[in-house]
Amino acid sequence: MENKDRTVVPLTMLPPGVKGRVVNIGSYGKGLAMRVSNMGLYDGIEVKVLNSSRAGPVLLQVKDCTIALGRGIANKILVARED
Repeated sequence: MENKDRTVVPLTMLPPGVKGRVVNIGSYGKGLAMRVSNMGLYDGIEVKVLNSSRAGPVLLQVKDCTIALGRGIANKILVARED
């Protein structure tokens, strides 16, 4: 999936240290969108992956906060990689 010449991938596909901009959460239901927006994640916000090992949660830096997301939820959040 492409977005303005940037590759759009699930959040789980970004390696540690890489930044991305959230481009889609809402298509997976209002419950998920509400849950992650309460954590500070919404379409258009920049995130940085701190840890994304295959076991355990995905750790993100969002503004000045660290957020842990389960891999199932993180896999449903689409981001455009920012290099």
